[in-house]
Amino acid sequence: MTVKRIKKKKGNGGRPHNKRGGCKKPKLYKTRHHKIPRSRVVYPDFDGNIIRISYETHKDWHKVFTNMTPFEAVLCVMKFWSPPKYFKHFELVCCLEGIELSFKLKHAELVIPAFVPYRKHKGRVRAWEKLFSGKTIISVIEEIISLRWSPPGFFLRVNIVSQKGEKVTNS
Repeated sequence: MTVKRIKKKKGNGGRPHNKRGGCKKPKLYKTRHHKIPRSRVVYPDFDGNIIRISYETHKDWHKVFTNMTPFEAVLCVMKFWSPPKYFKHFELVCCLEGIELSFKLKHAELVIPAFVPYRKHKGRVRAWEKLFSGKTIISVIEEIISLRWSPPGFFLRVNIVSQKGEKVTNS
């Protein structure tokens, strides 16, 4: 009598491994993205804070904006990705766990509150191009403010005008 050995399934569902022993993520693999990072709020899994996006998009978002809230991401776009004197008027107000955060650009002066040191390097530039290729700075800000990247009711007031007259408002 011969005994046939049954091969056990790999614990990772048969996906190939990378050098570090983790699984390689297929390009179409969907991941959970917290619009406001888990580490920044007490209850991160509230309604509207989680979206399912492709692994590549998720990786690129965090490469460009690290662990920033949507509010900080808009300020990051303003400070690091837009050309000098791009904005004519810039007012942004949001609410995070009952605390109101606001930023207002007065007389086209670029006075940005200090936050995490940030610099543009090749990986970030490539990720930016994948996420926002062919879009204007105003349309990028509009996308961040939209419900795709921000939870409902997060931005209380948005009034942004570029020198060219392009606008983003929600009031």
